[in-house]
Amino acid sequence: MAAPHPKPKSSSPSPNDRSYKRIGLYFRKQDNTRINFCDVHFTWVTPKLLGVKDDAGNKGFMYEGGFPYIAAYYSGPTASIDQNLKSLSSQADMDTYVKTGAAAARLTLANGGVAYLSDPGMRAFIAQEIGLEPPDDGNGMNWQKVDRDRKMTVECWLRGPLLFGGQSYGSLVVFLTGTLKAGSDYQECVLRGSKYIDGHIDPMYRQLERLDHDMRAAESSMEKARGYHMEDAAVNSQKVFLDKSDAYTKLKKTYDAKMAEIRNTLYSIPLPDKVVRAEWQFESYLRNLSLSQATDQSG
Repeated sequence: MAAPHPKPKSSSPSPNDRSYKRIGLYFRKQDNTRINFCDVHFTWVTPKLLGVKDDAGNKGFMYEGGFPYIAAYYSGPTASIDQNLKSLSSQADMDTYVKTGAAAARLTLANGGVAYLSDPGMRAFIAQEIGLEPPDDGNGMNWQKVDRDRKMTVECWLRGPLLFGGQSYGSLVVFLTGTLKAGSDYQECVLRGSKYIDGHIDPMYRQLERLDHDMRAAESSMEKARGYHMEDAAVNSQKVFLDKSDAYTKLKKTYDAKMAEIRNTLYSIPLPDKVVRAEWQFESYLRNLSLSQATDQSG
């Protein structure tokens, strides 16, 4: 069973290469007042696009260094990533939850932990930032301008074990509904409980992204080699592309099956007394931060 991943590391030598977003989670009461019960923090290396062309001369893009991974954490309303890293659950906490179904007293939602933004949320976050959306076939061509007002539902997993409302959970899943445009008003979200605590889904997704990046790089190398009539190099690149594509297909099948199994076991969470619904709102969006600046942001 995998432990939560540590503090995000910068994959770029630039000291100010980070983007940061924070979402506030709220309970709206019958008197229309709101209680901010949790914040979710997201940080990633600000994406850069490389221009590419296909054999027909059509222009497109590729992510420099691959698709940026979004590190996510949840905390209390006034805490930062750095503060909540001090109270992450341990392997012993996970083992205890598996055996007893109980989370340790210190593992409250307000004390924070590791979160995970699933697709299409990750891609939508990045698309909102760069203003462009890649094509479904992933070939680098035909990117489209982002519809910033498009509404969608995104899953955000608050991984535990954790205590919330006096109950123990393996994870909480927040379904964020609405537009992902920064500055939007309060929008509805739905909370679901899960017994899932294992962190292997997260690394599996990152491996899928790496394989996808390697596939595109091999495909680009193959096309360039053919353009220069370098047949041996084209054959070698084609072999790499086919190997990576086969590995991606197999891992994606495992990933999708595991996620479907986990989603099928989600259950409803009762709202606190006098609460009408749960809501969410973007609280902050910043760019050109250092890693330490990003992890020090708080509500």
